[in-house]
Amino acid sequence: MGILKKLLCFFIICLYCLSCVESNISKMSESFKIKSAKLIIKQKNYDFGSINLFNSSNAVSFYFENKGKTKISSCLAPKIEGPDNSLFSIVSDSCGQGNLTPAGKCEVQVQFSGTMIPGDYEATLFRECANGGYAASQLEATVAASAISSNLDFYLNAALADGASSYSTGCSDATWVDLIGGENGTFYNGSGCPSGSGWADCGGYSCLQFDGANDRVDTTYSVQNLNDFTIEVFFSTQSVATTQMILWEGNSSGNGYGDGSGHEELNLAITDRTSGTTNNVLSVFFGKNTGSNDALSLMIPVPAGSFKGHLVASFSALNSAPFVTAYLNGAASGTDTGSVSQISRGTWNTDLRIARPGANQRYLDGQVMLVRVYDRALNANEVYTNCLANGPSYGITCSQ
Repeated sequence: MGILKKLLCFFIICLYCLSCVESNISKMSESFKIKSAKLIIKQKNYDFGSINLFNSSNAVSFYFENKGKTKISSCLAPKIEGPDNSLFSIVSDSCGQGNLTPAGKCEVQVQFSGTMIPGDYEATLFRECANGGYAASQLEATVAASAISSNLDFYLNAALADGASSYSTGCSDATWVDLIGGENGTFYNGSGCPSGSGWADCGGYSCLQFDGANDRVDTTYSVQNLNDFTIEVFFSTQSVATTQMILWEGNSSGNGYGDGSGHEELNLAITDRTSGTTNNVLSVFFGKNTGSNDALSLMIPVPAGSFKGHLVASFSALNSAPFVTAYLNGAASGTDTGSVSQISRGTWNTDLRIARPGANQRYLDGQVMLVRVYDRALNANEVYTNCLANGPSYGITCSQ
């Protein structure tokens, strides 16, 4: 029995000692446990805000940091992915595939470019490291289409006809206020305010309604001395089957066609000058004689019937090498060159007019919503931007 007691005591002592060893080992392991590296990024979410179409934001800095106790290593270079990643770009990167020591950080700069149609866009900036983990920031931005403001020289808007926030309710001799330089327009329609004329709500937007009989607007603004300029109009017509002037300036005897007899004029119109009929064509003309190859003359076919659109003519180098580009609904629709002598403006004596030429004929039967003139030639992106800024409100689809 004595031997059995000794063996039992020895066994109990061994178990106790083993327990002590395991406890000590566990404590030693805990004290020497490796703390994990931890990769984070400041600004988990960032909104670049609203950026105008074809413009870019300022570069924004994002910082990847090591918040752990050991070095972060085996990293991939920062990347941008997501549905709209092409609009967000890394313009500066101090991270690359480099390591980060504890408390270390590196910088990435990101820029947003508004090269798509207006709307909301998003992507993700991220970096991944084998020893450190993954960190990401959600990127957001909005593309806006605001009308070009630089070098805007003349501006009529039927929604702001009285210079306030609503259209005018006037008829005969009502004023259409130039929102830039005070070169106002006056709406004439003979006597009274016949049905279908005047400022009105034209199906959800404000417009000035012309009856095709005697309505017109005479302004005190002129492009006579401009070497480069752009003239644009948002308009509609009841039919493209009759010749009608939309915008006109020139000699008071001019009828929109030019006849080589000193009837120097500029117009945006609904007519086909080559045949002397309409043929469902919009046109841009600047010169003395419609039959001269040296005049600036372009024609744009459109579907038959009623029509609503955004027509633009961008002129340049009129004093040296005259050139024009026409645009319809944001898209370039033709170019032409001319001679300085053919586009002389020496006999011009009538300022910019809406809905009628100098002669008492060819009135517009339709609507004008907005007119703008710039004292420089807008480029294709700018014209498209202007179309997008206002066209959708009028039910006009813009393209480029």
